[in-house]
Amino acid sequence: MKRNRLLIIISGIVSIFVILDLLLFMPFQVYKIRGISKNLTKLRRELQALEKDSLHKDAFVKEKADLGRKNKKAQAKFISREDASLMISEINRVGKAMSISILDITPGKMEEADRKGKKKFYYLPVSLNFRSGFHKLGRFINALENLSFYMVVKDLSVRGEFPDTQISMTVCGVIKE
Repeated sequence: MKRNRLLIIISGIVSIFVILDLLLFMPFQVYKIRGISKNLTKLRRELQALEKDSLHKDAFVKEKADLGRKNKKAQAKFISREDASLMISEINRVGKAMSISILDITPGKMEEADRKGKKKFYYLPVSLNFRSGFHKLGRFINALENLSFYMVVKDLSVRGEFPDTQISMTVCGVIKE
């Protein structure tokens, strides 16, 4: 009987601790686990957002580098004042390469084109007189516009008939100060 009584007392004490654990400690533990779960969910969302942003950041960095290269390439296409004579020699070279007999090349007076901030841009007009057929003329203009610097056709006049077609043309190089 003493044994049974001891078992009952021990069972009662254990039952009291289990009930206390369920009533007092368990809600606190559940609350704590719920808070940890919310924090983990929030951290998971933030991590996914960071991963997504890092992909955009990589694309942004690549785009910025591409734009920087394109800008440098575009800046290199402007003629400096010192290289203005280069434009005339390049026109002459292209004409000879296409078997166009250039009769006259006359550089004009520089005209202010535009001002962007502190930088000034000028047009350097060059008047050309030459004889050519229409197909050679088209290829010549295309070659001039595809040179390593900016050049545009400003004025074009065609007189006569093939094969003695007289062409007067003004091309402008863009000079950056």
